[in-house]
Amino acid sequence: MRLLSAPFLLACLLSLSLPAQVCPRTEGKSCLATPAECPRTEGKSCPERCAGKESPCLANAGDAFTSFFHALGNPAVTPTTLKELTVQRQASVLFATDKVVSLQIQEEGYLGGAHGFRNVNVFTLLRTQDGPRKLTLEDLAAPEQRKELEEKLLLALQEEYRRRGATPPKDNVFPRPALTENFYYDAQGLHFFFNRYEIDCYAAGEFDLCVDWPLPSCAQ
Repeated sequence: MRLLSAPFLLACLLSLSLPAQVCPRTEGKSCLATPAECPRTEGKSCPERCAGKESPCLANAGDAFTSFFHALGNPAVTPTTLKELTVQRQASVLFATDKVVSLQIQEEGYLGGAHGFRNVNVFTLLRTQDGPRKLTLEDLAAPEQRKELEEKLLLALQEEYRRRGATPPKDNVFPRPALTENFYYDAQGLHFFFNRYEIDCYAAGEFDLCVDWPLPSCAQ
């Protein structure tokens, strides 16, 4: 998940519209007052007032943040309508042979915030005499084979970005994709599934990356 920078977070806090009466630290004046009106900056801007000192504007932002939560309980500023809160769960079969079956469990809904959520778990079950057993990364590759599989996964990610006509994020923003237990097999090969934020930002969506990797011997 991306972390918001301090200046951006501060700008967001200072953009909130809050009732002045909920802020006890500014003598009844708004925490978000302009420098000329703000009693904590003595009418001066932050660069003039805060050089080498604790920032009064930062303290104002702290007041604003606290006041925001006070305001949530005020009927005058609390939204009167909310989106319906929903959660749905669905299971489906992705692939099946006489030895393995691949399943997907999808959960999505809305629990508040800017947008809903969706989370997908995938896995492949191996049929054994003792009952079904979930395949794990240990089944896929021995320790000395992991590097090769990681390189194949990275190439699959780069190809997916090219297919989308998008530019891959830099490594210092989002790390290289790591092998995950969230994988499944189908007729095309081995798929690693990454939910939102695991590879890129929310808008980039999910990534279902397929690599050429054989079924483990126990499943053949």
